[in-house]
Amino acid sequence: MSKYLAAIEILKDVCEQRIHNSWAQLVWCCWEAFGQEVRQEMWLHRVLSSDGIIESVKRRRYYEKPCRERERKSYEDCKRIYNSEMARKIYFVSRTQRQDPWLGC
Repeated sequence: MSKYLAAIEILKDVCEQRIHNSWAQLVWCCWEAFGQEVRQEMWLHRVLSSDGIIESVKRRRYYEKPCRERERKSYEDCKRIYNSEMARKIYFVSRTQRQDPWLGC
């Protein structure tokens, strides 16, 4: 529950800084509406994580030096390319309508 309370504080900070982000407003309204039920908090956390909102809010909480920002963006680009290539290879290998490459085995 402590990380959810920390997320509430982060969202309060975002709203107090007058950032006119529709996502921040929506999240804060949803959070107040859901209250303290754990399943709904987990659902909200999963939705925010999949959209990358939590990471962006955490990243903007402190100043990120330009060199670190370039390194992070480069790493994210490489990771995205690697993941897409691996997904393509896995899809190719798992296809069932192709010939067996190892006939004698």
